[in-house]
Amino acid sequence: MAILGGGILKRAMAVVGSQEITLLRFVSRAQNAAGIDVPVYAAPVKFPAQVQPVPHAQFVYLGLDFQKDYVRVYASCFMGDLQRDKEADRFIYAGTLYELVSNDDWKRPQGFLDTLAVKIK
Repeated sequence: MAILGGGILKRAMAVVGSQEITLLRFVSRAQNAAGIDVPVYAAPVKFPAQVQPVPHAQFVYLGLDFQKDYVRVYASCFMGDLQRDKEADRFIYAGTLYELVSNDDWKRPQGFLDTLAVKIK
């Protein structure tokens, strides 16, 4: 009998494949030369993940902006979404920068995170 948390995502990626994302973890805020607070990110780290576009049919249900591009990221690493007094982590996928919008924490016990991200233009 399979035990949940035993690498469901890892097994799925072995079948359907994975893509590499470059994660930029938020560290702090610092003032730039103009005196404006800007986010500071840690050195980039590469992780295997599954990146899937969010179908427009789900935009209304999820309350998303039709003028933006969204993806779902399934990964076995923790990625921080937007929170009070903290910027969201970002990642680069296929040469495009994305910012995390929200995590579905309920998948964490199974060993992976389902995260919604928006393309930064």
